[in-house]
Amino acid sequence: MYEFTRRSGKDRFLYLGLALLSLFGLGYWWFPAGLPLGLIMFFFLGCSIMLPSPKRDKWLKGVILGGAAVGGVILVLAGFTSVLPKVINDLLSPYMQHLTLIQGETKSLFPAMGKTIAELQSLDWKTTMKWIAGSWFVPIIAVAGLLVLVRRERRTLFFVLLPCLFFGIMSFEGLRFIMFLAPGIALGIAAFALEIVRPVAFSLFDRASAATAMAVAAAVILIAPGTVHCMSYGLRASFDGNMVLVAQEVNKKAGKSAFVWNWWGPGYMIENYSQRKAFIDGGLQEPQRSWIAAVPLATHNYTLARNWIRFFAKNPMAITYFSRLLKDTEKATAFLLEALKDKNKLSEVLEKYGLPKTKRNWSKFLFPETEVYLVLLSDMLTHGSWLPIGKYVPGGPGMTKRSPFYAIPNEKVMVNTERGQLLLPEGRQLPMSRFYIIRPNELRHDVFKQSGVVVIGVSGTDYVIYMDEDHLNTLALHLLFVSPDKTPGFTPVRYNPFVGGAWRVD
Repeated sequence: MYEFTRRSGKDRFLYLGLALLSLFGLGYWWFPAGLPLGLIMFFFLGCSIMLPSPKRDKWLKGVILGGAAVGGVILVLAGFTSVLPKVINDLLSPYMQHLTLIQGETKSLFPAMGKTIAELQSLDWKTTMKWIAGSWFVPIIAVAGLLVLVRRERRTLFFVLLPCLFFGIMSFEGLRFIMFLAPGIALGIAAFALEIVRPVAFSLFDRASAATAMAVAAAVILIAPGTVHCMSYGLRASFDGNMVLVAQEVNKKAGKSAFVWNWWGPGYMIENYSQRKAFIDGGLQEPQRSWIAAVPLATHNYTLARNWIRFFAKNPMAITYFSRLLKDTEKATAFLLEALKDKNKLSEVLEKYGLPKTKRNWSKFLFPETEVYLVLLSDMLTHGSWLPIGKYVPGGPGMTKRSPFYAIPNEKVMVNTERGQLLLPEGRQLPMSRFYIIRPNELRHDVFKQSGVVVIGVSGTDYVIYMDEDHLNTLALHLLFVSPDKTPGFTPVRYNPFVGGAWRVD
């Protein structure tokens, strides 16, 4: 876009085409990002109307700004969806969902997901600066360099500095926006070195070689904090080869039309290696679908879990369907939670909610013959958002903010198996009901004749996890650590306590 506004010949349209091609590629790779970033890019193009430019460019930029104003009004009205035509609502829906995901808020009946996603966590000012460039002072110097560029070439303001500041502000709302700052910070560092340090050094030493050396040295010094931060930041793969084997086993055993049920974290990995459609992944964490995915994982009723998975795998939009029938989403979720518990009591539930028994074959619809595989990974112990979300009842008390699992460093905890006690810092003592040891090829546990917390130690980690005894009875943890091969309705396909497993939902 910068080159499109700077040039006056026909070749400028080549740069416009490259910009649009880049946006198309981004949208193809990550659909929710393509349109918003395109709108941002054209908005700053419109703002450059104050720059000297041909009359037809002024008209184009005026149209863009007018469109931006209309778009702003539509976004405001999007909070009142009944005002907008259905076609506009359908167009805006994925972007409004993504916006609420970033904000960690939702107007939905279901829990917001933004705060459960690591890359959407908000950071304080100093931490954000460190993630951007390794130190708080480097971005400030980079902005100084960009200001020099703006003074020399005003169009830099609209295509470098303002977008950089925009994404800088957005990065405080969500960690993922930091990546868009890299080009601006790099240009700012280069501008500071070449436009400030080099002229000053030349005036002092009167030698071009010395001035260039000083500019290079300044650039290296400014790049160093970020380089050190990148080199020292330990990246750990989210999934390893053993987890991949679980998904590959599903690929071997499942029919071509089979579904996979999972929590959203490993969704992309599961889809890639199982070659089957996962119910949820990193691009589908809107509130309703996330709640649907979590309910069977967090329930103690394994029959409900089985029926729920088989039904929603085939009918993922069923809540919308029943909301229209019952004219209330809260009532629709209550109906499904009740109806899917027991096929034999379906007639009573239909009568209770006033659904005509002759409308369709309800038994066949609600209890379909669907081939589904449930994939659970043992890291669900450390990524526990599925538990409070799955236990949440729409229309009931708000979702608990209390963490379901507690990780305590090994050096700060002691497990007394003789007395069945967990000794915590500051002398706190908790009775244990069970103590699990998980090794690569072994699951061992001690059971104590008392109520208390469940303690889990995982080989190779530097912490111990403990939780309320009640959590161990949820389907996910029951299959992972209590009864992987004797839970009715769930036939193991591959299982390792250290990794996780896959089960056919019968």
